[in-house]
Amino acid sequence: MKAKKAIALTLVAVLLVAGSVMGTIAWLTDKTDEVKNVFTDSDINITLTETTEVYKMIPGWEIDKNPVVTVEAGSEDCWVFIKVVESGGDVTLTEGEEEVLYSFDDFIKYAIDKNWTALIDEDNDGFADDGVYYCKVTNVENPRKIKVLGYYDNGGNFINNKVLVKDTVTKAMMNEVRNQEGKEPTLTFTAYATQMWKSNDVAFTPEEAWKNIGA
Repeated sequence: MKAKKAIALTLVAVLLVAGSVMGTIAWLTDKTDEVKNVFTDSDINITLTETTEVYKMIPGWEIDKNPVVTVEAGSEDCWVFIKVVESGGDVTLTEGEEEVLYSFDDFIKYAIDKNWTALIDEDNDGFADDGVYYCKVTNVENPRKIKVLGYYDNGGNFINNKVLVKDTVTKAMMNEVRNQEGKEPTLTFTAYATQMWKSNDVAFTPEEAWKNIGA
């Protein structure tokens, strides 16, 4: 019996020593700092500005006209569109024995700035069939200003931010415009923008982008 007790006590002592040793072992471990993935918003912001809205027509005179589209800083890559609508100027005069119909183009000469491309130009005359023009804007770290129009002088030079009252405009034409409400030659501008990229490496075409706007 004494021998068995001695063996038992020896085993207990061995287990206690082993447990003490095991409790002091430091396994190699590590931990990283927390990394958060935050998905922020994106946006496109544009403005359309012009200094004046009403202009007096004097035959042969230039008129300062400076509509500007601005893509604000931080905007995503985008297609920018400008829609130009002509109205007014449709007057009929009796000249001799004939009635002559005049239109906007008989009063004002203008052209779209070379920054813009006609969305549809089937006549290849530089004017959009539907009045819609587009340009591509990327990497907008700072505000991007885009001029809209001017006109070509007789020497073929493009004159920025001006239109020309044609020197063939007569007093009779002016009188008709004055006497009939809504007959004043008018240019109306509206600017639009939409994202350029459909996915990481595929861009919308200008035609697709215009459809996305749905204007």
